Amino acid sequence: MIAVSDTGRGIPPEALPRIFERFHQVDGSSTRRVGGMGLGLTIVKSILDTHKAPVEVESEVGKGTTFRFRLPLAPEVPSLEEKEIGRPPAPASLLKKKVIEIVDDDKDFRNLVMMYLKAEGLEVLEARNGQEGFYLASTEKPDLILLDIYLPDLDGFDLLSVLKRDPQTKGIPVVILSVVKEPHRGLELGASDFLVKPTGSQEIVSTVRRILLETARKKILIVDDEPDTVEFLSQGLEIEGYQTFKAYEGVVTLKLAAERQPDLILLDLMMPGIDGWEVIRELKQKKETQEIPVIIITAKGGREDREKGLQLGAKKYIPKPFEIKELLGEIKEIIKK
Repeated sequence: MIAVSDTGRGIPPEALPRIFERFHQVDGSSTRRVGGMGLGLTIVKSILDTHKAPVEVESEVGKGTTFRFRLPLAPEVPSLEEKEIGRPPAPASLLKKKVIEIVDDDKDFRNLVMMYLKAEGLEVLEARNGQEGFYLASTEKPDLILLDIYLPDLDGFDLLSVLKRDPQTKGIPVVILSVVKEPHRGLELGASDFLVKPTGSQEIVSTVRRILLETARKKILIVDDEPDTVEFLSQGLEIEGYQTFKAYEGVVTLKLAAERQPDLILLDLMMPGIDGWEVIRELKQKKETQEIPVIIITAKGGREDREKGLQLGAKKYIPKPFEIKELLGEIKEIIKK
């Protein structure tokens, strides 16, 4: 049993049944002294519901509130090695027709890695040096690149930098596979992972499988200046299998949209600095982001605002408060198209 208590103002009995509702404030007046969007307890309850742990509330006005809940003991967690050994193979649909490019000047090593990957049903492209590596990446568009650092014509870090700057190749995940032990440098340049030679077949295949799975998940950028709202949406979307990124103001939103190329953006309108109206204008003006669909989620529910949002290019305009099931349905329809 876990209990959390405060010595605050307390909650009136008539308000207790609604305290876990989204966007509900006990004091809903415009002059209230306590900020926030009324999502904190909603998030807490959704987490406890996941663990099948009911929460009890006791409160007395002027004295404070106590929340109590029980969490079941977790089963013993297997070690990483046990997880890898006992892990079932990735679904055939995930690996089917996926193409891996190996950039390495060691023919024997290329053949060895190629054998591992082909056993998983993957197609493999080979490059002996940096120039071949970049040419194959830009023309064949592989799903993942395994990159050595010591190449005869070009340093692997330089090739990685070029790949991540070029619009045709910047979205391809790169795993560095080298004797060079500089993982931080590789990750800072945009590598998805860094494996140090010598490494076994299991680690290589496991890394490739994991990154292919991550890239197969649809990416959604959530934009709102209220952290509670962002966390609430992120949690709900992650449970549904989406990968989420978070932004709390306009400048970061534009940067993330260009760099991460999300499949969808959930955008609030009222933000400090660059507001949502300006964000959607800039997204639709720039070539690299103009095709990303946008759903506006906002407290501005007026007809004029809705028409303005749709005219600027938003796919949907959803006023707060909203039902998460309704939002998920809209997201699935838009991403499917």
